[in-house]
Amino acid sequence: MPLLRILDLPGRASFEIDISDGGIVGRDLQSRYPIEHPTVSRQHAQIHKNGINLVLVDLNSANGTKINGKKILPPQRRLNSIK
Repeated sequence: MPLLRILDLPGRASFEIDISDGGIVGRDLQSRYPIEHPTVSRQHAQIHKNGINLVLVDLNSANGTKINGKKILPPQRRLNSIK
């Protein structure tokens, strides 16, 4: 099961979410992966499968999206291979 570890939210401990199904990460409670935090946009990022890879796409969020501490640049960034 692929996990996304959320680390860099001021005032909040790190946590993991199961991202095997893909979907929208955001502050909106209708998001597949809702995250209640003021630095998270309503529709912050999208995770989807592309073959054996998981891809993270920033949805023009106000504060950007990082992988391993580095801001991702449009259009997308591979997270890992699914085996």
